[in-house]
Order: sequence, then structure tokens, then C-alpha cells
Amino acid sequence: MKHIHFETIDSTNNYIKSNYTSLDHFTWVTSDIQLMGKGRSSKSWYGDSNSLLCSVLLKEDISSDCIHLIPLLAAMSLHQVLIKHLPNLLIKWPNDLLIGHKKVSGILVESVSISNDIQAIIIGFGINLNHSIFPNQIEGHSTSMFQQTAVHYHQRDILELLNAQLVQDYHMFKKDHQKVVNYCNQYLAFKNQKISYIESSETHHGWIQEIDDQGHLIVSKDNRLIALNSGEITLLK
Repeated sequence: MKHIHFETIDSTNNYIKSNYTSLDHFTWVTSDIQLMGKGRSSKSWYGDSNSLLCSVLLKEDISSDCIHLIPLLAAMSLHQVLIKHLPNLLIKWPNDLLIGHKKVSGILVESVSISNDIQAIIIGFGINLNHSIFPNQIEGHSTSMFQQTAVHYHQRDILELLNAQLVQDYHMFKKDHQKVVNYCNQYLAFKNQKISYIESSETHHGWIQEIDDQGHLIVSKDNRLIALNSGEITLLK
């Protein structure tokens, strides 16, 4: 496994984006601290030395017709690693992992393109491993593997397991995209439950049905089916 580690960095995703031409396919970058860690929709991501903060570079055999499923592929691979410790772990579309309603991991997928030709894909993972407490602003929305199991986890062990699983799944993915969709549907969070989502700057309500073959989230609303291709969903109590 090709691995570069920093004590502190702005963002492991940013490092790979700036250096992808000189890095090998499936190079991992980790850091104890990310000063500019981010999640989807430019949200900040809290992480420290109790986290596993890492990114991986994909730049071989990238097909533009399946790039939209990469977030689900990443979620599937990480889920397979963590569910061995967290049996109630679910996948919140498109790429968060939850215990109950609390986030244990977030995934950010970014790409590098030149003239609409995809040169590289970067997958960033933020995994809450050994936190006993969180900052007040996210305490009610986050959890860690330690909080769930009372076991202390080593970042390197989880990283090596994640690398092995993602390598295996990436080879499978190139031959059969449907297995990724099927897996994520099997562990889909909030299935048949009412959620809110934003479309055209307006908030809507609907019931989650499934993830379709294109990676869209299918939501039932007013006796019709809506396909969401991006955005944040929130469970309504």
C-alpha cells in the first residue's frame, strides 16, 4: 500500500488534487489534523487525532459513465470494513455512515478533469474512531466507534483494511456496477421513512424508496416518484 502521512495538512483531498500527476494509482494520504477538512456542499468536517482522516487517488480505468456511482462504491467499501465492529451501521445516501441518527463517517468524492476528460478521482474519508466527546455543535449528530463499542481502534489497522476492501471492490465495480447499488440498498438508512430535501431552492417532503441503477435516491412524493441526484436529506421525526 502506497501511503503518505502528515501530522498536519490543509486537506488530504487538496494534497492529492495538487499532486495527482506524480502520485501512483491507489496512493493513500493521511493526516492527524486537517486544517481545512471539508465535507459535501463545502461544509467543514471536524476531525482530530482520534479520527482516521484519509484520501485515496484513483486514476486508472476511470469510466465517465460510472463516475456518479463512486460515492456509493466508497460507502460500500467502508461499510464492509466497519460493520464487523458496528452491526447496526447504515448508509445514508449518498455517502455518510450512521449509527441510529448519528454520523460515524463522512465521504467526499472529487474529480480532476481536463477538457471534460476525467484525469483522477479523489475519495476522502473522515472516520470517527476514538472520540469520547465531540464539540457541542455536533455532539448530538455524531458518534464514534469507541462510543459504540468501548474499544480503542488503531488508524493504521482500519486504513489497511479499507485499502484492501476498496481495491477488491474497485476491480469488481469495473465489471458489475449493479452490485454496488444492490449493497447500498440493502443497508440504506431511512428507507420508507419521511425526509425533507431541497430542490430548486425549495424544501420538499417525501418518503425514501430506494437507490436506482444510476445512483439517484428515489423519493415518493404526492403519488409520484422523484429521483434526487444530489443534495442533503434530513429525516423528519
